[in-house]
Amino acid sequence: MIRYLRIALTALVALVLLVLALANRDPVALRLLPGDMGAFMGLGAGIQMPLFVVIIVAVLLGLAVGFTWEWARESGHRKAARSHARQAAQLKREVSTLRTETQRPQDEVLALLEKPAAR
Repeated sequence: MIRYLRIALTALVALVLLVLALANRDPVALRLLPGDMGAFMGLGAGIQMPLFVVIIVAVLLGLAVGFTWEWARESGHRKAARSHARQAAQLKREVSTLRTETQRPQDEVLALLEKPAAR
């Protein structure tokens, strides 16, 4: 069921992107600075590309910035999780050490009595 839902959603996104591309295929000039300011500073060059390319690139850049921002924001949580994992591993080692120590008899006489006889 989930597989068919994923396929349907992918097809819907592809259809929306296709319609967007067909509706916005007119070329637009993309410049770094406004016309007069760019000519004054010598940076008046621009490139021509279809509008849908500009839209899709802007969306992808926005996603990249958002994911990077979120990754940086959650770095404290990842650091705390690593610290807790190290502490849990240390405590497990300590518990296993204490269990082996408490299972050994403390008295030498008891140790001799509990020692299995060698044949």
